[in-house]
Amino acid sequence: MKLGVLLPHTKLYGGVKRFLELGNIFVRMGHSFYVFTPDGEGPEWFKFEGKMRTFDQIAETELDALWTTTPKFIPLIEQSGAKHKIFYHVRIKERLKKWLKNPELELYACSTNVYEHDVKKYGRKAFKAIGGVTLANYQPKTDYSVKDRPFVVMGYGRLAERVKGTKYVVKACERLYKKGYNIKLLLFDTALNDEWQKKIDNFKCSCPYEFVQNYGKGEK
Repeated sequence: MKLGVLLPHTKLYGGVKRFLELGNIFVRMGHSFYVFTPDGEGPEWFKFEGKMRTFDQIAETELDALWTTTPKFIPLIEQSGAKHKIFYHVRIKERLKKWLKNPELELYACSTNVYEHDVKKYGRKAFKAIGGVTLANYQPKTDYSVKDRPFVVMGYGRLAERVKGTKYVVKACERLYKKGYNIKLLLFDTALNDEWQKKIDNFKCSCPYEFVQNYGKGEK
């Protein structure tokens, strides 16, 4: 099969990483996988095994299926020659009514909440492409006891995206520290623009913390 996805960029971002990982899986299974972005530039932080293309090359690329998670890219999906034109719904607050009137646009849902929302609001039963953590990438600890160091709580979720809920992790750690627990907060973030960087620069926390920025950049 020849598969593709439209992405706004290939910078370090969860939704981008998901499709790059899926692309590698499809390639290793013998399929072709294309990532289309405005500039056609591949990621510097990830070894992508598929092919990069610009948006201008969509029409000339034969595709069996083409995805996007970005509503403003839906017209490009509709205008493509892909046999399956797919919108993967991941952000529940997006307004999709005008797009979902098109019966040729297939709808995927990333979670049960999104699926139920689309049934109720749009009368569309999406294909359940529910995301989650790839358990094979992680090995759980067998011993969670801590000696002579703080108990470290790791939180990942961009400060600029309130829906990620990072503020709740921060508040919980602050309350535990105030109660006398030897606790440390470990945060990760990579700013994609100046506004997001300001959120990081202005971050404050009343418990000990470490903020790791731009992790993975330059690594393959």
